[in-house]
Amino acid sequence: METASQWTLTTFIERLADPRDPSGGGVLAAVTLAGASSTARMVAAVEKKRSARDSVRTHTFAAAETALAQLSTRFLQQSEDDRAVLARLLAAMRAARKKTSRASEEEVSLAALAAAECPLTTARLGLDLLRQLASIAPLCSPFVASDLAASGQLAHAAIAAALFMAEANLPLLDPKSRDRIAAQIQSTREEAVVLADELSRALPFAHAQQGESDARPPA
Repeated sequence: METASQWTLTTFIERLADPRDPSGGGVLAAVTLAGASSTARMVAAVEKKRSARDSVRTHTFAAAETALAQLSTRFLQQSEDDRAVLARLLAAMRAARKKTSRASEEEVSLAALAAAECPLTTARLGLDLLRQLASIAPLCSPFVASDLAASGQLAHAAIAAALFMAEANLPLLDPKSRDRIAAQIQSTREEAVVLADELSRALPFAHAQQGESDARPPA
């Protein structure tokens, strides 16, 4: 079966608009984070090449490049997982409408828990992305600041979106699970604000001597 990561961009956009497809905000958040991570990976690769004579900087950017590649892969997997948990929840809710039983109610609750935990995991991984961006931002030249800033803004927005998707499932959870997930959502939201601010302050815009520019060097 073809996975979401194998779709063309046109197919992806159409699937998001299709009410029959279990691709919603959680999938979009995960794919956005994958894109933000890949853009940051490009920045790390460019800066690694520019820092060839500085072994410490080269090592730092190489490590970031590897970590960002791994995050991109994780985000794409999260998009697949999100489709799966949403499909399970919708199926459980349809079944529960046809028959009222304790077993069907429990399946809805379990499916809702998975549907809440999946985008929450996506958001937590998004924090890892913001940490990576903040770690390399002070070492980056103004030449790539706009690309890193774009990655950071997209990451922060995608984290917020993923948390909204997790929050939407809270009413379907049992009280204990609801309180646990709600607390994790709040702490993740607060940490995202702190990390995004840290990244913003670390970007070298204040010292830029040139306008906005794409990080890729001329051919």
